[in-house]
Amino acid sequence: MREPSADIIILVHRLFAQVTSLNKEFLRRQYVALAAACVAFTFVYVITATLGRNEFLNDPDTFLHLGVGNWILQYYRLPTVDQFSYTAFGKPWFAADWISDLVFAVLYKAGQWRAVTEVVAVTCALISGVLSFYLARKLRLSVALGLTAIIVALISPHFLARPVIFSYLLLSIWIVLILEIEDRAAWAEPQGFVLIPIMLLWANVHGGFTFGLLVFYLFLGNALYDAYSKRDLRKLRRLLVLFASVTVVALATPNGPLATLRTAQLMSIPTLGNVDEWHAPDFQNDKFHLISIVGLFALLAFFGIRLRGPRLLTLLLVSVLALEHRRGLGLFALVAPLLIVRPLSECVPWLAIQDHVLDPVTRFASRRSGSIALACTVLVAGTCVTMWTTASRIEPPARFAPEKAISAARLAGLNDNVFNSYEFGGYLIFKGIPTFIDGRVELYGNQFLQRYFASMALTNAEEATQFLNRYDVHWALLRPSEPIAFMLRVDGWVQLFNDDSAIVLAKRP
Repeated sequence: MREPSADIIILVHRLFAQVTSLNKEFLRRQYVALAAACVAFTFVYVITATLGRNEFLNDPDTFLHLGVGNWILQYYRLPTVDQFSYTAFGKPWFAADWISDLVFAVLYKAGQWRAVTEVVAVTCALISGVLSFYLARKLRLSVALGLTAIIVALISPHFLARPVIFSYLLLSIWIVLILEIEDRAAWAEPQGFVLIPIMLLWANVHGGFTFGLLVFYLFLGNALYDAYSKRDLRKLRRLLVLFASVTVVALATPNGPLATLRTAQLMSIPTLGNVDEWHAPDFQNDKFHLISIVGLFALLAFFGIRLRGPRLLTLLLVSVLALEHRRGLGLFALVAPLLIVRPLSECVPWLAIQDHVLDPVTRFASRRSGSIALACTVLVAGTCVTMWTTASRIEPPARFAPEKAISAARLAGLNDNVFNSYEFGGYLIFKGIPTFIDGRVELYGNQFLQRYFASMALTNAEEATQFLNRYDVHWALLRPSEPIAFMLRVDGWVQLFNDDSAIVLAKRP
């Protein structure tokens, strides 16, 4: 008959073996996820750095943020009133994206457009790396990489030299951390407090932090209700501290609570739909996003996946935003797949992580993760050096940067009030010319925007003339095809410059 001590030793040995096996499996998954992240980062960086650099500058707000960043560098302070237009000059306005503005301005001074596009390429690659690292820990490797590629393709229209690209990186990290904490029921643990510094940074990088804050409240609210219903006072206190801390740092901006209200103010402008990125999606011409939305809900219905609580509410939120305007399509493409990954892998075992013994790709990635990381590093470094030393000069497109038109206006001595197309406002700020209008729609207000877009469309010629006279406009920088340009020429304004991108018209003395 065995002694009790022998049974205890056998039990301890079995527990140790089980824990060791779990630790090995955990490390193996981490190595596979690291390899997947390296591959995704490298692939996206090489593609964007070689083929997509010029596409990063296809947005007029790039010049707006550069102009604001240059102003901050020049005066060593943040603007509190409008300094860049003459129609709203002196009106309260705060640079909510001031860290991004500074980053772009410093990079432009250091390396011109090449440096600006380089940081965008790296940020895009980091987004893909974060996504693939998370997905590879939930799904089989091939599915994780494939889904990463689909998500990156869907959000690629937002790969622009604007603060929103940094917001997408922070959003991907934010959602991944929240889902990890939720799945482990670890809201009261130390990892939940990692969200605090991320929110502090995000609140000063881009106004999109308000969406992240709302998602945080949905998930934390569920955890608070659970702790309250179980009368777990210790956990409840920790959750309330986390709630208060994240809320406080979200307000810790030079603008205080005004930064949080900016998004609500922006969304409440009825004429916002006149701006291209705030249009309702055109699914007749955008089949890719249409298929992605319908396909995601088809997966949920086909496999009988039932989302509950904050996951369901977040999915409904991004769905509403995606159906309302084009800008919301990126949020849906980035957030929605992450919300259903764990429920989908639990419902469909084939999609879940495979045993490394049975899956040769996973086995190779776990054993050679270091070699894969090294190879990816060499490839990224080689691409970077090659592009910086041999690639052609990078310049923004003329349709957003009418440099020749501005030069013609300056040669003609035009330095009075200008009436400009919406898309040219950012470039005028970049060139130090006070604008009639630019991308800061919340600054101008709904009434001004309504009159401006009505004048541009020439819905009423007499009112358009009165609008120009009210602001004592002396010259115009417009797109040649815009209706008001035809009216001004008919009214006798002198054409000083005209090409495919811009036309310069001057009022007769």
